[in-house]
Amino acid sequence: MYYDSKKKKTYSASNDEPVDLYVNVATGDTIYGEGRFVVNNYIVKTEDGKYKLDNKKVKIDGDEIKIKEGNKKFKMSEDEIKIKDGDADRKLKADADEQKMKTEDMKTKDEAGKPTKTKKD
Repeated sequence: MYYDSKKKKTYSASNDEPVDLYVNVATGDTIYGEGRFVVNNYIVKTEDGKYKLDNKKVKIDGDEIKIKEGNKKFKMSEDEIKIKDGDADRKLKADADEQKMKTEDMKTKDEAGKPTKTKKD
């Protein structure tokens, strides 16, 4: 297999066809071939015996992936990551320039080239 970073797709080296899902034998992770996202526990087996992403938990739109499980949400695009844990009231947002984290009693902001700011409630 090989990955075309311009098309953001994984292909079979033997026939140059796109690969939807594959298992990384070194880690045991199931990988979504378009974008190379780890999708362990987010796939289902169809009636015809094939595997696909569980569309109740995973949404993929272009360069963006959204995963929802219970009150937990994960969103990743080409330049940003957001994680929300609704049960614990925790949030994380990060991009190339800054990272923000919020819990029930604390906020932290880490900006490139600046001191980390922390505020406790």
